[in-house]
Amino acid sequence: MFERRLTFRSLQSQVARRGVSHTLLRGQGGFLIFLWVVGMVVTLVLLGSQLLALGWTGFILFSGYGMTRANLGDLQVRESLLRSVIEELCPPGEIMDGGLRALVHQGAGNLVRVALGVDVLEKTHGPDSD
Repeated sequence: MFERRLTFRSLQSQVARRGVSHTLLRGQGGFLIFLWVVGMVVTLVLLGSQLLALGWTGFILFSGYGMTRANLGDLQVRESLLRSVIEELCPPGEIMDGGLRALVHQGAGNLVRVALGVDVLEKTHGPDSD
């Protein structure tokens, strides 16, 4: 039925990927891109230094990584991203019965809560060694 296996690790991977786009599109990423463009104009056009432009790009990438990690640390953001991943992997679109569709939606919500709970446990107690 599913083309991909739905595991906790695959959910984490998908959430991390979507976290980058979420940070850029809905978080502080717009400001970060603005800073990068301004820095590139200053370093390349005004100063003419490609090496400085490379350093500036590295700094912006490092800052973006920190912003994305901070954004993914927010439980509301993680819940939203998990829900979008699960709805994409398990779409209830073909179910015509309203009651069954509601049950599938409720099940997806339960899966989101379980995944968030496991994620919080892993952060507090460390990953399972199995």
